[in-house]
Amino acid sequence: MFVITRNRCLNAVRARSLLRDDDASPDGQPTPAPGPAEAFEQLQDEEATRRLMLDHLDEQERVALWLVCFERMPLEAVTRVLNLTNATGARGLLQRARRKLSAALEARARGEA
Repeated sequence: MFVITRNRCLNAVRARSLLRDDDASPDGQPTPAPGPAEAFEQLQDEEATRRLMLDHLDEQERVALWLVCFERMPLEAVTRVLNLTNATGARGLLQRARRKLSAALEARARGEA
């Protein structure tokens, strides 16, 4: 009885080996936070996007784009908030804003703007 108790106590005190999961993939692990260079590049991209929005979209288009993209508001709610009375509502406004931004991005890529 003494030997069994002793062995169980020793087993409990010993350091546990690390568990290994052969089915786990490294792709499923969370990615580390971006480094300073990546964070700076992302900040520059965001600033360039803001500048494009300010330069090429009118106020109503900017607000609609913000509400849909960042506030995740449905189109019907955006139509009501902005008091849009046209048949397409916020959908037409957003489509026009996206076309303007696409044209601005293409012009910037060609070096025109």
